[in-house]
Amino acid sequence: MSELNPGPSRPIEHHEANGPHSPSHNPTGTAEVLYRALRAVSCHAATSRGYVASTTHVTLHCPLEVVALSLGRHRVTVWRAARQLRALGLVDARPHKTTALNGRTVNDGTLWAVRLNPDEGTPARLTVEELRHSWRDLDRDRRRGRTAHRAVRERMQQSQAIPSSGYDLELLLAWALPPQPTETPLHTDCCTGSRRDLEAVLDVPHVAREDRAAMVEAGAQALSGTLSDRGGLMFYRWLLWQLLRLSDATGGAPWHAVYEQARRARADAAEGFARRPGALFVSRLKGAPWWEELARASGRVGSRPLRS
Repeated sequence: MSELNPGPSRPIEHHEANGPHSPSHNPTGTAEVLYRALRAVSCHAATSRGYVASTTHVTLHCPLEVVALSLGRHRVTVWRAARQLRALGLVDARPHKTTALNGRTVNDGTLWAVRLNPDEGTPARLTVEELRHSWRDLDRDRRRGRTAHRAVRERMQQSQAIPSSGYDLELLLAWALPPQPTETPLHTDCCTGSRRDLEAVLDVPHVAREDRAAMVEAGAQALSGTLSDRGGLMFYRWLLWQLLRLSDATGGAPWHAVYEQARRARADAAEGFARRPGALFVSRLKGAPWWEELARASGRVGSRPLRS
């Protein structure tokens, strides 16, 4: 994630993305405009994903060509600016690879880890799990004509001026926050009638320690609703706390693997291959090569989880 940290008592507000910078983190020129643009999009993403106010980092997927187009700069200029921001610890950007239907490994865009508060927090860094995560259905986008090349061509034909802010926020939001039901599934909890965002599972490791209990509860509720398994709520709480323990002890945990297994179990149930998606999910987890290490993880990771 990138970092906009307005403080635990205040909601994340995208207009703060134009706030003052610390002298020690003071990008200039294209780098300054790029950081403001990515920070603004990250604030929108944080609000859209339901992140808590103390969120410090947000990770976005958006093609470099689209980012350059929104700034009215050449992609090489923007990439150089991104390197400057990485040196300041404000942004980490890397090409993201995926496997197309023809079996070839191709770039499907760029990942941007953004630090929301330039004055606080650790340097923005992409994790291995984020780089491995499937952020985009490239083959589907190609079939629909939704490509960065086409976006650039159409914008050139329209000759649109860059807004006074120095970047086209609407263009960035259209690409960084597209409707992607296969990657950010929303589920209606049959027990509570509320919407549960499975992506909450991926948000758990990014919140401050004092917010972990609330985020674990949200993630556990999301798993419970997605898998139609209210009776497994206690297990899902335990699972997320164990992932946090492993993260704290080793610097990493299989967050994306758990997320993908939940999606897969839900899909299997929808297609009639599983009558009890929760049980299927647990069975697959226990067959994973990292399960034993996860189950043995120990240590204090925050306050006790909420009880229903």
